[in-house]
Amino acid sequence: MADADVQLQPDGSGKLVDTGTVTTSAGTVHRQRITIGDPGTGAAVSAVKNTDAAAADYGLIVRPIGKNWVQQVNLNPSNVLPLASANFDSTPIDLGDLSAGAPGFSHWRVLINIDQSGTLNMQQSPDSSTWNATIQGQAITSGVAFVYESMIVMRYLRVHYVNGGTGLGTFVLRAYLVAV
Repeated sequence: MADADVQLQPDGSGKLVDTGTVTTSAGTVHRQRITIGDPGTGAAVSAVKNTDAAAADYGLIVRPIGKNWVQQVNLNPSNVLPLASANFDSTPIDLGDLSAGAPGFSHWRVLINIDQSGTLNMQQSPDSSTWNATIQGQAITSGVAFVYESMIVMRYLRVHYVNGGTGLGTFVLRAYLVAV
């Protein structure tokens, strides 16, 4: 794209507007560039990229995440049916290194549906070994699907479930990771 200026006269003297030429279905046209930048450094302007920025680049990275995008995870893929008074820990969900720009999930929801009573705990961990409850001690009654939601603040997510006095015949446990 070739650089150019277009002269406008809103105040009688005219101001320069940063533009470039681009070919569209209407032919070659000027496209105005609007940037976010450092007012004191001419080269310190943002760039829109569909790749990761290089170490020396200024810029904003745009990720194609839909506004209401959700990813579903089966927290009981082996269809384990906890016995009476048993504990069940789901396989941890690893969101990756959040400091390196991992997927943009801000919340997670857990859906549970069981045929006997028990207790649900939603947990998070920075290292997959020390677990912290973000939702703790939720009494779950049989025959009704419950959904709980928690903000994501750590790299690993899991559900810890404590079964009641009777073994389960139905145990549906799903996580829904909700995009920013």
